[in-house]
Amino acid sequence: MILAANANAQGSHVGEWRHPTAWDKPASNLENAVRLARIAEAGKFDLLFLADGNGVRNLDKPDLFAATSPSDRPGVFEPVTLLSALAMVTRHIGLVATTTTTYDEPFAVARRFASLDHISKGRAGWNLVTTSNPGDALNFSHDAHVARDDRYARAGELAKIVKGLWDSWADDAFPQDKASGRYLDPSRVHALNHKGAHFSVAGPLNAPRPVQGHPVIFSAGQSETGKELSAATADCVFAIEGTIDRAQQLYADLKGRLAKYGRTPESLKVLSGVTIFVGETEAEADALFQELEDLVPPAVGLDYLSKMVGTRMAAYPLDGPMPSLDSEHVGPTGIGKAIIAMAAAEGLTVRQTYKRILPQMAGNLFKGNPKQIADVMEEWYRGKACDGFMIAAPVVPTGLERFIRLVVPDCSAAACSAGNTRAPPCVGIWASSGRRTNSSPMRRGLPQDEILPPNRAGRARAPCGGEGPGLARAAAPRGRALRAGRGHGSHRAARRGEPGAAAGPAGGGREPGRGLRHPRRRCGGEGRARWLYAAGRQPRAHGGEPLRLPQPAL
Repeated sequence: MILAANANAQGSHVGEWRHPTAWDKPASNLENAVRLARIAEAGKFDLLFLADGNGVRNLDKPDLFAATSPSDRPGVFEPVTLLSALAMVTRHIGLVATTTTTYDEPFAVARRFASLDHISKGRAGWNLVTTSNPGDALNFSHDAHVARDDRYARAGELAKIVKGLWDSWADDAFPQDKASGRYLDPSRVHALNHKGAHFSVAGPLNAPRPVQGHPVIFSAGQSETGKELSAATADCVFAIEGTIDRAQQLYADLKGRLAKYGRTPESLKVLSGVTIFVGETEAEADALFQELEDLVPPAVGLDYLSKMVGTRMAAYPLDGPMPSLDSEHVGPTGIGKAIIAMAAAEGLTVRQTYKRILPQMAGNLFKGNPKQIADVMEEWYRGKACDGFMIAAPVVPTGLERFIRLVVPDCSAAACSAGNTRAPPCVGIWASSGRRTNSSPMRRGLPQDEILPPNRAGRARAPCGGEGPGLARAAAPRGRALRAGRGHGSHRAARRGEPGAAAGPAGGGREPGRGLRHPRRRCGGEGRARWLYAAGRQPRAHGGEPLRLPQPAL
């Protein structure tokens, strides 16, 4: 079960910033961001995720604009810049930033994420978006938003170019040998020379090959074109579905599209977006829910609903039925359609609809005591509704701290009680720097306690199940050690009772297709490191004609 933390410093509720336990002055506050990253890493989350946009939104919705919707982010850092800073104060957690394919250039995208991957020593992830907000176009010399079909066509081409640029250099292209005077090997670089419908890019990239080969690619589209782009390009999808039945359908749909691209179901992970209200008791969770509800005036709630469905909802009776709004529009559709479907299925009024989505930013919501939360997460995970969760805390930082303290131990205990004798199932995929074996160049020569640092209780981390290269989760604040040999296909197979679930050969390797990581890929090699998922596609070997560099005059 993958656990991702939403790094929004304002939480997932419109009224969050007014709550007494929320951070003061959250706008562009580096100290808050550092603390949030350290909290998530201490709780052994797999990754931090930063959403982003390219404009100040809701100027036409004065009540919501003044109250600041969490998804608008009017005063935030540029995400790759911030994650580069957070890479300096974290060691293991994945760092995922959003960048648009519609209003950016492939060379710039490839360079930024290659740099982040090197700075973080192999923990970078790129959330590929086509940009849902039409107003962003006006900041990039466009009079109107790019049409949907063109946005997705451009996105597919841009992603292909970015991957090609990441492969410009072989891993051994920079010997930097003082004795021989050979800084780089000209035979180990090649130009891309791409010419397509939307871009012309010569290459090579002016950055060494990323530590991971290719940083992990995320996406979030749930339209037909979005799902097809994810199947062709992404390693992980952020999904928003309000019920487990719809989530299971989406999960099966996404996994079912992979074969046509030569991919296996394990090569794409699906993370369900969820806001979690948890308390020591169910009543405590309900109390927090109501506190946040009371902080949002009706005008703000109505404006927020208008934003999410792309329609001016003030035109409809507040206590009348939520309209169907079937027509397509240029702006957001995936989340908006999910809201409209939920309202129709439950017969909600306009007021009831905005009250429903306010606490969860239009995603899913789990509310209750620790066992209730852990049980429903396990139900979704085991029921193939998702491979993990994008956790949004209703109040930051206390909501994330409470989840780590209360839910993670119960979630781990539930997963490790499945009664398998070959390899106990483990919660999560360990987001180490690059998901490497200990023979990795970056890990070689490090003392064992550096590779497997002790947990808070002082006990050395042991492999999950006693075999293989997995790591055990650090002790929870309550003092319970949480087992988490992250990313082992054998554990998934063991839960399902499949053959081949036992530990593989020494050194951490297993046959391809079993879902366990391979050593970091060398050009022409057989595998590469990946901190989020194990099996799946490998990037192509360094290839093509060497770049012909002019010879210096003697």
